[in-house]
Amino acid sequence: MISPFEVARDPVRNLLDRLSEALIGLGIPADGLELAKPRGDSTALAQILDETLRRLEQATSASVLLPLDQAEALVAGDRPEGDPARLLLDALVQILGRRTRHVVVAATIRTEFVPRPETMFAGPEIRLRQAPLSAIGSLAEIIEKPADRFGLELEPGLSERIVEDVHTADALPLLAYTLKGLYDRAARLGA
Repeated sequence: MISPFEVARDPVRNLLDRLSEALIGLGIPADGLELAKPRGDSTALAQILDETLRRLEQATSASVLLPLDQAEALVAGDRPEGDPARLLLDALVQILGRRTRHVVVAATIRTEFVPRPETMFAGPEIRLRQAPLSAIGSLAEIIEKPADRFGLELEPGLSERIVEDVHTADALPLLAYTLKGLYDRAARLGA
């Protein structure tokens, strides 16, 4: 699995950085990825991605999972030719359409944007599958369930206090960012 990366800003560079990290983590030289900047050329980017995915598949003898979190940032609005988001999507369409790589793209996307990738990735070569998420029972669950899953003990009343400070479900991205930051900080401090 490739580490999640930020798709909203410079998605091509961020993906190439995550791919380099994955290769290096497996002891594979990331030759060329750091220097590769296929400006405005989705075919060149598709070749770079194809070669990198091939290296990862060979090293792991497994399929590669490519997570695209908040993928609506890639499909929102009309993207001009050469736009990094469009470049990345066009390259992914090429790679997935060839069916030569064992890659699964798992994109989280808000409901109102679902028709756009369905149109972009339409065709018999590419299989799309939707897995709608269930409704959120309460904001406190968003805090408590992952903490419980990872064996973290929350102070009594902490989740209610966080929810009180957040106020609405519109603040979920900020809540997620804050919780991740707190977790990362605790990990660095050895807590």
